Amino acid sequence: MSAQATTTGGGGRWRVGALVYSGRPDPSWDVEADVAAAWVRRFHDLQPALTAPPDQARLGYRGVWLLAPDGRRWNAFLRLAWSAGDRRLDPGRMLERGLLETAPAGTLPGQWSEWLAPDGGA
Repeated sequence: MSAQATTTGGGGRWRVGALVYSGRPDPSWDVEADVAAAWVRRFHDLQPALTAPPDQARLGYRGVWLLAPDGRRWNAFLRLAWSAGDRRLDPGRMLERGLLETAPAGTLPGQWSEWLAPDGGA
């Protein structure tokens, strides 16, 4: 898929969200199409992964997602990024961090940088 293809579709907006809370809405925010397209290009540049996505059935931080205007969704959590069966290794958690860093000030809880600790913020 080309990066150009990732910026079209539906004329809607790109959204990012962090899976943080249990029992209340998770934070989400809009992101510019060029930022999202760059992220998707980086996703496709990463090495494929053979492992299954990590279990997200836990309390606390469970990853971050990117939603395209056409409904495609990418997730990143614990050194893995995935979308519709396409899994990529994110060993430095740069994709995950990159999406979290797009959050407007005050959107994420103050300790969000701890989520990227070696233990995944567990």
